[in-house]
Amino acid sequence: MESGLVSISFRKLSVREIVELCVRSGLRLIEWGGDVHVPPGDRTAVETAAALMADNGLRCSSYGSYYRAGTPDRPDFEKVVETAAALGAPTIRVWAGNTGSAETNPAQRDAVVADLYQCCRLAAAAGMTVTTEFHGKTLTDTNESAELLFREVGDPQLRSGWQPAVGQSFDYRMAGLLTMLPVLTTLHVFQWDPPTVRRPLAEGAADWRRYLRTAVESGTDHAALLEFFMDDSPEQCVADAATLNGWLAEL
Repeated sequence: MESGLVSISFRKLSVREIVELCVRSGLRLIEWGGDVHVPPGDRTAVETAAALMADNGLRCSSYGSYYRAGTPDRPDFEKVVETAAALGAPTIRVWAGNTGSAETNPAQRDAVVADLYQCCRLAAAAGMTVTTEFHGKTLTDTNESAELLFREVGDPQLRSGWQPAVGQSFDYRMAGLLTMLPVLTTLHVFQWDPPTVRRPLAEGAADWRRYLRTAVESGTDHAALLEFFMDDSPEQCVADAATLNGWLAEL
C-alpha cells in the first residue's frame, strides 16, 4: 500500500504546488480532482499535471471526477475517461447519485445503476475501472445500500473507495470496510472528532492502524490517500503524511 494526497484537500493551491507538497511530504500518489485542478477536457491542466508527476516520480492513483451517476446535469463521461487516461489513472472516482438511499425512489436508483454500468463499460474500453465514493447523500451512504448497489450494477469494473462513515461506531465502519474489501481501490485517510472537527491524523492511531492492516492483509493493492487537514494547513499535511507513512512501514 502506498500513500498519497487527494488534491482537492487544497483547492487554492496550483497543480505545481500540489506536486511540490507531495514531494515534501514523502507521498507517492495523487488523486487529481476534476473540479479545480484538472477539469475534464482541460488539455493544458492534464499535460501540466502529467509532466510534473513524471518529473517528480509521482503517479496518479485515481481521477476524482465528481461525476454524479444518474443525475441530469452530469458531464460527458467519455471526456472524463479521456482525461483520466491522459493522467495515467487506473480508476475514476464517481458518486452514486446525489440523494441518500432512504430518499432515493426506485426510478432514481435504477437511473444511477444503469448509468454506473455504462460508465464501467466506457472505462473498461480504456483499461480503467470506476470507483464509487463511499459517502453520505449517495447510494453508498450505508453499508447495506452500498453492497446492494454493487449487486445491482453487476459489472466487474465497478470498484469502491472507503472512508470512515461520519457519526458511526468503529464496528460499523469496519464492517463497511470488510464489505467493500473485495472491490476496494482507495482509502481516504483523515481524522475527525464528531461531528466534523478536523484533528491531527496521529490522534486516530488505534483505529487507523486496524483499518490499514485489514486492507493490507486482503492481499490486493490499495492507495491510502490523505484528505481533510486540520486548519487546511499544508504543514499539517506534512505531519499527517509522516504519521501515515510510519504506520504503513509497520505493516
